[in-house]
Parts: sequence; C-alpha cells; structure tokens
Amino acid sequence: MDAGGGNPFAVLTAVVAPAILTNACSVLALGTSNRLARVVDRTRVVARELAALESGGSAHAQGIMGVGRRSLRGCRCGRGCW
Repeated sequence: MDAGGGNPFAVLTAVVAPAILTNACSVLALGTSNRLARVVDRTRVVARELAALESGGSAHAQGIMGVGRRSLRGCRCGRGCW
C-alpha cells in the first residue's frame, strides 16, 4: 500500500503541511498577544495619569480631556484600535 502513489511530492507535502500550519497559527497567536499587551500597557498609563490628577478642580477636568484626546488621536491614526 503506497501512500504517496509513487509521487515523492505528495509525501513531502503530507510531512511539511502540518508544520507550516502550526507555524502560521503560532505567528497569529503571537501577534494577538502583543496587541493585547499594548492595550494593557496603555490602560495602565492612562490609569496612572488619571490617578495623578487631583480630584475636582479645573486641572482634573483638563487632564481627563487631554487623556481622551490622546486616546482618540491614536484611534484616528490607526494605532491601537485594531
């Protein structure tokens, strides 16, 4: 019973295809993990900036608006929203 049917490329394809698919899945998972890590880092920075502002007063309101503008600017530029 010849699995390759006499064609060496069929055997080679059967051996190499799972390795290529595994590699592709690993690359996609790594990219997703990196994006999630960037979101977490950005969230920590924004939370730290908001905590540093004193509650109430005009400095607090201006600080919140500044954080919101920076976040929206990143979205409009295509960074961090996809």
